[in-house]
Amino acid sequence: MPADRERFSTATRLKALGEHAAARVYRVRTKRRRGRLTGRAALLALVVCSLVVALAYPMRQYISQRSDIVKQRQEAQRAREDVKKLRERKARLRDPAYTEQQARERLHFLMPGRPATAWWTAPASPSTPPTRARPAAPGTPTSGTPWTRRTRRGRAARAAEAPRSGRRPHPAFEPKRRRRAFPLMDTPPPQTEPTAPTDADIHAVREQLNRVPRGLRAIAHRCPCGNPDVVETAPRLEDGTPFPTLYYLTCPRAASAIGTLEAEGVMKEMTARLGTDPELAAAYRAAHEDYIARRDAIEVLRGFPSAGGMPDRVKCLHVLVAHSLAAGPGVNPLGDEAIAMLPEWWRKGPCVSPCGTDDPSREESA
Repeated sequence: MPADRERFSTATRLKALGEHAAARVYRVRTKRRRGRLTGRAALLALVVCSLVVALAYPMRQYISQRSDIVKQRQEAQRAREDVKKLRERKARLRDPAYTEQQARERLHFLMPGRPATAWWTAPASPSTPPTRARPAAPGTPTSGTPWTRRTRRGRAARAAEAPRSGRRPHPAFEPKRRRRAFPLMDTPPPQTEPTAPTDADIHAVREQLNRVPRGLRAIAHRCPCGNPDVVETAPRLEDGTPFPTLYYLTCPRAASAIGTLEAEGVMKEMTARLGTDPELAAAYRAAHEDYIARRDAIEVLRGFPSAGGMPDRVKCLHVLVAHSLAAGPGVNPLGDEAIAMLPEWWRKGPCVSPCGTDDPSREESA
């Protein structure tokens, strides 16, 4: 019995020692495996961090350059739009009609022989709202206006206000009597067929414009007096310069009467009506398309507008009237309206004589 106990005790011990050794071996192997995996993970993490550090700056540069590219493209698009607008403005500035309109509106210049009309507003009292004053009658003193300090009429007004001393004022200070204005026309001038310009026509147009006509192709309309009043110009001048104004008004009397309408604010009223009257806007757009079609039939000018502000506004009544006279009634509605508001400019006879000298009546009216 003691031997069995001792044997059992030895076996038990050996078994415990075996289990203990196996456990140690397992722990050592597991520890080694864990150490291997941790080292690999650390190496992988180090590689990833190196890549991130290496690619961080290039990625930042790439993203910033992409944003810069987008901004540069937007600026380039704006620059192209500005260049397009400047080209259109350059083409308009080469148009003598547009240049004359800008000089008349901004600088208040007038062509020789055309009358000037000045409007002034009297200072309003606090109780009454300001109103637009009517033009004074010939010879009425208007020394309270700024015009009277620099113009001949102002000197005449001050002479009229001065106490009479028995002496007659100098003739230069006496106000001139205005001629009676022409009545409005009952019927528009008849439409005429376009004809090739003759030497007499070229000479008359040169006298009307006070310069040699450029790009003259045909006489688009003739005044009832017999002289040309609208000419058709080439879309490109002799030197290759684009000239988008196809029909050009040459009669100085008609141009002066149209300038008076522009000074009275007719263009602003017409532009306002285009925004509120769909039928008028559609007819005006059709006139714009007719103008471009007539010009493209001669030569196509890509990227250039028609003329006169068509199709969405009114910038020059001279162009609209010239279009209506050349194309006939019913084509340009605003040009027809402007013609109906004009006087019969041909009633006093030709604005220039056939020989090319100015009409004496034109000089007297000036």
